[in-house]
Amino acid sequence: MASPNSKRPPNILLLVVDCLRNDKVLGKRRPRGLRAIPRLIEQGVSFPVFYSVASHTPICFSSILSGFYPTTHRVQSLRGAKFPARLPTLADGLKAAGYRTEAFLSGPLGPEFGLDKGFDVYRHLKKWGTITGNFGAELLQRLRELRESEQPWFVIFHFWSLHKFRRYSVLFKLLLGLPPGAVRSALDRLDDGMGRILQKVGTERLYDACLRDIDFYLEKMLEATNFDRTCVFLTGDHGEYLGFPEENVPPDGCPLLSKYHGFHVYDLLTRVPLVAAGGDLPRGKTDSTTRSAIDIPPTILELAGARGECEGSSLLAPPPAARPVFLEAMVSPHHDPGQLIAGVRFDDWKFAGRPKAGEFQPELYDLGRDPFERTNLAAKEPAMVERGTGMVRQHWADDAGARPAEALTSEEERVIAKRLQELGYIE
Repeated sequence: MASPNSKRPPNILLLVVDCLRNDKVLGKRRPRGLRAIPRLIEQGVSFPVFYSVASHTPICFSSILSGFYPTTHRVQSLRGAKFPARLPTLADGLKAAGYRTEAFLSGPLGPEFGLDKGFDVYRHLKKWGTITGNFGAELLQRLRELRESEQPWFVIFHFWSLHKFRRYSVLFKLLLGLPPGAVRSALDRLDDGMGRILQKVGTERLYDACLRDIDFYLEKMLEATNFDRTCVFLTGDHGEYLGFPEENVPPDGCPLLSKYHGFHVYDLLTRVPLVAAGGDLPRGKTDSTTRSAIDIPPTILELAGARGECEGSSLLAPPPAARPVFLEAMVSPHHDPGQLIAGVRFDDWKFAGRPKAGEFQPELYDLGRDPFERTNLAAKEPAMVERGTGMVRQHWADDAGARPAEALTSEEERVIAKRLQELGYIE
């Protein structure tokens, strides 16, 4: 992907859809009726072999907004640590380059996680759908205000309605036609209750219906945005288990918070789509090299002509030769080294194990022949196991003393525990 030339730094609109599976955007399972997402694909560049760093939201966003792996920023579980003040964020780099920086996030991503670092505005939605209520209305209004801004801007928006439990809207188009205010807020709460009743229609059908709503809202976002001056990035923080018969299932005894994502580093949980379009970005292209979410910040910084420290590589240039991509999962809400599942994607192989547990439990999959990772070849491919084990042990070396996690205060822990309970992560 060649580096674009632009006299004015482009605006950046980063859209992260919680639980967005790769196959629902760039694969055979994309639902019918989508309009905005296919338009972005046609007018931009797609990355079909793109990975999150983990399969839980706070871990993934800490990397999306910094360009560092969890082993560096040390946010490796839902609770216990926050993004460290010692590390720069994407917003830090863009703000230093003259950008206006605004975040509209939801779910577990409250400011206590430290991800508000570098933002001029950090809005967090505690409950209810991100697009049907006042939160979504105010964002569209804000995009219209920014449309002709002379100051370049960076806006990140977090779609929450695909998350289990799916936030299906019965009154979707009615709500989107209302201005922000008490009426829209009240109807949104009523709509939330009706939508929960429909969760029994089936996992995939409900998922697709929610994705169509997101696509409709995305179309409104693009209408409010000057596409020629704005680079739009669409991705997922992690994937989702939808119960397809060919895919791996959550293990017995898996806690509620990890039952639909978070229980492993399989592709259904960590392979997500990335589409970049607008501004001077290439049109109608596909880049099938293996990429990682840590590559998003250096790409945006390069587009903005800004500087920043990252572990990723810009998507505007070919990746380093034979670069492995690292993945991790923590089934426990707290950081428990014994429960860490560490994975690496290299060539056409996926390797995973438990480097901090008493038993390593190696898993090796040939993704070219076994895309659903059902046949563990660890016993038959000792050379590949040795190679994968070496990469995993080196990446997850015990360096906590050199890079300690930044702990949450007792009050921050209390806030997070209450929020996770309200969101259905924990009972």
